[in-house]
Amino acid sequence: MNAMSFTTLEGGKTTLDAAALDALSARIRGTALREGDAAYDDMRSIWNSMIDRRPALIVCCVGASDVVTAVNFAREN
Repeated sequence: MNAMSFTTLEGGKTTLDAAALDALSARIRGTALREGDAAYDDMRSIWNSMIDRRPALIVCCVGASDVVTAVNFAREN
């Protein structure tokens, strides 16, 4: 994965480097999707089509350990 820039919840800008994204992908059994990936648009859709969000990263967790890893990654980054 390449480095990615995105807007934080507070409205600031930040960047994640490719090594951090690759490390996350290596630590989970599921997949980490970002805009431009084939499944990104399907996975970001929710039941209420009036809401259109574009998260910087979507982690498709396979088990509880993936959830823990994803939450820790989000907290650290």
